[in-house]
Amino acid sequence: MLFVIDTWVLGRASDGNILARKVLMNVYNNNHKICVDKAETGSKILKEYKSIKGFSLMWYKYITTRKKKIKKIIIKNKCKNILRHRKDMKFVYVCLNCKCKDIVSEHYHFVKNEDQLKCFSIDLRDLNTALVMSQ
Repeated sequence: MLFVIDTWVLGRASDGNILARKVLMNVYNNNHKICVDKAETGSKILKEYKSIKGFSLMWYKYITTRKKKIKKIIIKNKCKNILRHRKDMKFVYVCLNCKCKDIVSEHYHFVKNEDQLKCFSIDLRDLNTALVMSQ
């Protein structure tokens, strides 16, 4: 299974959120893949993941040591800034350019614009749903 995971999830896991930690560990332990952007200067998503400290930094190191767990997507198709927050659009662009049409997040930029995401056939998954999907 493929997952596009917003950095918000990693932030909650590092803050001690048990549900966020379980989702991340299920993704790792059950051999699911995460989809990230592929850029010439390095993935912006992976760089953002690396900036989170604590538990999530440990998860990032586990994921990046197993290259088969990361699916790098070349961004060819883009859309207007439907989130009204340019920084988080990289997750939308990954979904637009790969088979994975689910973003795991509860961040307000995504929640507030869930209807816009659905117009592009992208589903927003909360932590509870992502936990079930990742088992």
